Amino acid sequence: MSRIHFEWEVEADIIDQPDGEDPQGRRNRQRDLRRALLLIALLAVAFILGGLALHLRIVQARNEIAQQLTDTIKVEAAALRIGDRSAFLQIQSGDDAWLAAQSTLFERYQTLKAENAIELSGDILSLAIAGERARALVREDRHGLPYARLSFYARADRVWRHIPPDFTFWGDPQRYEAERVVVQYREADAPFAEQMGADLAKWVAEQCAATACDADAKLHIEVAPEAEKSLTWVDASAGILALRSPYLGIVRADKPFDSERATPLYQLLSERWSFDS
Repeated sequence: MSRIHFEWEVEADIIDQPDGEDPQGRRNRQRDLRRALLLIALLAVAFILGGLALHLRIVQARNEIAQQLTDTIKVEAAALRIGDRSAFLQIQSGDDAWLAAQSTLFERYQTLKAENAIELSGDILSLAIAGERARALVREDRHGLPYARLSFYARADRVWRHIPPDFTFWGDPQRYEAERVVVQYREADAPFAEQMGADLAKWVAEQCAATACDADAKLHIEVAPEAEKSLTWVDASAGILALRSPYLGIVRADKPFDSERATPLYQLLSERWSFDS
C-alpha cells in the first residue's frame, strides 16, 4: 500500500513541474545566473571607477599645468618688481626682435617703478589654456588705476615661457549686436568689444535723437589684432570700420573702452559717417 502511495507522490511532483526540470539543476542554473550577474556588476563598477580615476588624473594634470603657468606669471611679475633682468628674460622665448622688445619693456617698467607710478601684483584676471598654448590677462596698477596686459605663453619641456602675441590663439569669433551697432571680435577682445558696443550704441542713439538718421543706418566694427591701423574705415558709405585690438598694448582693466580710445572713434564717426539723410 505504501509503495503505491509513494509512486503517486512522485507522479504528483512531476505534474507540479510541467517542464520536468530537475530541482537541483534549476538551483544550479539560478546560482550560475546570480554569479554571472554579480560578475557583470563588479566589472561595471570597476569600469566606472577606472573611468573616474582617469578623469581625476586628467583634471589633476590640467590643474598642475595651470598652476605651473600661474607660478611662471607670478615669477615674471616679481622679476619686474625687484628689477631682476636675468630672471625676466629667462622667461621670454622668441626671435631676437622679441627679446629686444622685452628688454626695452623691462627698462620701461623700471622707470615707472622708480617714479612710484606702477604696482605689479601679477594678479591674473583671465586665463585660457589649450594644449601647450595659453594667454593670460594680467593686472598692473598705474598711477593708482587698474590696467591689464594680455600675454601669451607656450609650454615646452614642461616649462612655460612668454612668447610674442599669437594671433591664432585670440579665441573664437564673437558678435555684439544692438539696434544700430554690430561689433565682431574674438574672445580675447571681449571686455573691450562688449563695452565699446554698449557705449557706442548709446552714443549713436543720442546722435540720432538730435539729428535725422537713416532708418537703416548701422555701424559695423571689426576688432582684430591683425588690423593694419589702429582705426580706419573699410567702407565709410556702408558704415564699416576696422579697429586693431587694444590688447596688443596696455588696457584699462575696469574700463577698456576709455576716453583715450572713445574720443578718436567718435571723432571719426562725426566726420565721416553722416547722421543726416
